Amino acid sequence: MLIAVLLAMGPVATALAQAQKQRPTGATEELLGGLTTAGEVETGDVHARGGGALKRRMGLTSVHVVAVPAANAADPRVRFVEPNGRMQASASASDPAFAQQWALSKIGAPLAWDTTTGTPDVAVAVVDTGVDPQHRDLQGQIRAIAKLSAAPDAIDRNGHGTHTAGVIAAAQNNGIGTSSAAPGTQIIVARALDDSGSGTYADVIEAIDWSVAQGARVLNFSFTGAQSSQALADAVARARAAGVLVVAVSDESD
Repeated sequence: MLIAVLLAMGPVATALAQAQKQRPTGATEELLGGLTTAGEVETGDVHARGGGALKRRMGLTSVHVVAVPAANAADPRVRFVEPNGRMQASASASDPAFAQQWALSKIGAPLAWDTTTGTPDVAVAVVDTGVDPQHRDLQGQIRAIAKLSAAPDAIDRNGHGTHTAGVIAAAQNNGIGTSSAAPGTQIIVARALDDSGSGTYADVIEAIDWSVAQGARVLNFSFTGAQSSQALADAVARARAAGVLVVAVSDESD
């Protein structure tokens, strides 16, 4: 369905001049015209004087789609005139589970994908339980990985870190699994939590500093603590001073 969106409400002469510039000489321009009450009564005369031909009315509104071969002079019965531009469907994803990912539509991710799906230059550090490096939706998405916890390695045996990394940057349009908010970005995996999902403040602080050194532009914390910590606050302050965006949950139990 073609939806005409009226964006310009400026002077008629200006809008027509802009429309004239946007089409080849001699071409017929399809315009949207909004008429006053008097213009609605005298529709035929308005279009005839402007050298245009009415193609259709936009429902019950005073907006008409008009074919105009050349720029018109201003008519007081015309409230506005603007090019009838084309709309393109927003970007979507073909991943099998995308239809079930209601949160991506909730935050407007498909609309954002029309502008960008992210860039490898902006790496997101996931300070968590590590990741499953064999996960098919994370292939090619991981820039760096390190173990900063008491766990034996950086492989995620808990599942939380892999899930978090997938929400952020799972590969898109690969025919498997889910999509993500920013599939064009890359992940820096900083394992600070063990297999049970627990870790010390020291491990988290080390993970923060390591991630910043690896070039992270965003730090993601999907965990909570039971106490305040000046050391942790200082680590976060260092990261922010380096231009890193810090994103953290407040309380996942709410």
